[in-house]
Amino acid sequence: MQLLQGYLQRVVNGINKSKMVKTLNTFQINIAGIIIRIDSQIDFSRFADISFYNGFISRVKAPHCKLFLKNELSPALELGSPIFNPAGNWQLFKMRDGKIALNAGRVFGRNRFDELIVCNSDYSRGVIYKKEISELFRRFFDQFIIINILSAKKGFLLHSSGVIWQEKGLCFSGRSGVGKTTLIRLFEKETDRRDLLSDDRLAIRRIGGKWHVFGTPWHGDAPVASSKGAVLKALFFIRHSSRNSLRKLSSFECCRQLMTHGFVPYWDEEAVQRVLDSFNLIAKEVPAFEMGFLPDKRILRVIDKEAFKDS
Repeated sequence: MQLLQGYLQRVVNGINKSKMVKTLNTFQINIAGIIIRIDSQIDFSRFADISFYNGFISRVKAPHCKLFLKNELSPALELGSPIFNPAGNWQLFKMRDGKIALNAGRVFGRNRFDELIVCNSDYSRGVIYKKEISELFRRFFDQFIIINILSAKKGFLLHSSGVIWQEKGLCFSGRSGVGKTTLIRLFEKETDRRDLLSDDRLAIRRIGGKWHVFGTPWHGDAPVASSKGAVLKALFFIRHSSRNSLRKLSSFECCRQLMTHGFVPYWDEEAVQRVLDSFNLIAKEVPAFEMGFLPDKRILRVIDKEAFKDS
């Protein structure tokens, strides 16, 4: 009898514990001051990529983009031909009512999709249809939304690494394999890890008449991702070299580099023009350099001397 009572008590305790575990049905992130909120009937903790955004969780009550997640196939939609289809990886459609639909999954039956997001034209509201539960964003839906909203706020994403150094932001841009992660690892030994913004993607915005740089969750080889931001002190476009060197770039040269390494929303003509305008403006207002470097901390002294010589 005592054994049975003990067993029943353990069952009751287990039930009580399960009642105490709260499901995560609202998920909200802040990237460069842009708030994305997703509400769902599904517990978000079931998604493998939720922990990826831990440093970017936000409780701001007025999101810029509010989404609702449905764990189902989309309704039958007549999307027509895609307006953007990069290498067949995903397809972007403009619907007759002006809404934007982005498909990253498969088609079932009569135009039903298993991984689709439908947003209004300013990306302030939308619905995610996701049949399979694996990753919420796949590190893509969120970037797509941020790129579009940033373009309307004098901002853009840049393929670059960055750090807050002497309370100012430094941005190091270049193609894959040129040394962005190496630079972050050099700074890591010299500063607080929380000031390491990212080793692969940064968000840049003009706020209050000044350009700011922000970390993003989309890191590269180094697991560096900070939600912090700072006034942007200088842009560096890096290349392989046999010596440490810096060359000041003209605004035209800087714009050309930004065109190469910036994330331009080519699917939207007006957004493209806004981003190009931002490139032109930042090239005139923020010092930019071509930088060659050797992979040791001597380059930090070169950066410090040149970028902060007028401070």
